[in-house]
Amino acid sequence: MPDQSISQKIERQARQAILEHALLRVENALIVAGVLLATYFAPQPFPWWPAWGWAALGLAGIAGLVVSSLTDPEHNRQVVTGLFLQEFTTAGITDRTIKMKLEQALDYFRRIQAAVQTQKGGVMQDRLGDTVQQINDWLANMFQLARRLDAYRRDEVIKRDMRSVPTEISNYRQRLNLERDASVRQQMEAAINARTTQGEALDRLENMMQKAEFQLEQSLAALGTIYPQIQLIGARDVDSSRTQRLQADISGQVSTLNDMITSINEVYTYDAEHDVGTMQPRQPVRKTSAAG
Repeated sequence: MPDQSISQKIERQARQAILEHALLRVENALIVAGVLLATYFAPQPFPWWPAWGWAALGLAGIAGLVVSSLTDPEHNRQVVTGLFLQEFTTAGITDRTIKMKLEQALDYFRRIQAAVQTQKGGVMQDRLGDTVQQINDWLANMFQLARRLDAYRRDEVIKRDMRSVPTEISNYRQRLNLERDASVRQQMEAAINARTTQGEALDRLENMMQKAEFQLEQSLAALGTIYPQIQLIGARDVDSSRTQRLQADISGQVSTLNDMITSINEVYTYDAEHDVGTMQPRQPVRKTSAAG
C-alpha cells in the first residue's frame, strides 16, 4: 500500500537532508575560505609548518562539524519534524470538516514539538524525543485515514451507486412479479442478486467510513490531551509511571488507527499517487465439505 511507505520515505529524506546540512554548513564554507586565505597569505607561519598544514587543519575542522551535526539528536529531530510538516499538508483535502480536524492535529503537533524543545538536554529530552517519534506515526496514520475518508466523500461513482442500486433492485423486483418467462425470470433474479451484493458492499463501506470519521474525531481529542500532559512532565518523571502511561496511550492510538486503515483497505483501496479510492469486490466465501 502506497501510504505505508510515508514514514520510511521521510526517514530516508531526513538522513539525506541531515548529511547535506552537515556538509554544506556555513561554518564549513568559512573554514574553506580561511584555509585558502591562510595558504595564500601565510603558507608557512612556522619553520616546521608543512605545506599541507592549513589544508589538514581545515579538514579536521570540517570533519568535527560534520560529526557534530550527524550526532546532534535535537537537530535530527527538527529535520524530521520539518519534513513531516512538508509531507502532511491539508492542501489536497477537499472536505472542510476533515481539513479542519487535520489543521487542529497539526497545531497540536507543532505545540508538542515546541514543548519538547523547551526541555533541557539530556535524558529527559531524549525520552520526550522518543515520544515525539511515536506522535509522528500517530499523525501519519491520521492523515492516511483522513485521505481515505476524503476520497470516499468525493467519489462520484460511489455516490451514484448509493442512489441507483436500491432503485434498480426495486424495479427488477417489480418486473419479476410480472414476468412469466422462466429464462427471463432467471436472468432477473441473477441481476437482483448481483445488485443486492453490491448494495451490501456499499452499506459496509458506508458503515466503515462512519467509523473512520468517529475514529478521526476521537484521535484528534486524544492528541489534544497529549499536549498538556507533555507540559506537565518534569525531570523527575523521566522513568515514572506517568511517562510510561503516556507512551502506552500514544502507542495505543497508533495501533488503533493502523487497524482502522487496514480494515478500510479491505473494502476500499486508496491510491495515494492519484488521490482516488476504488471499492474492493467482496471475496466469495469458499464452502468446504466435511468428511463423513
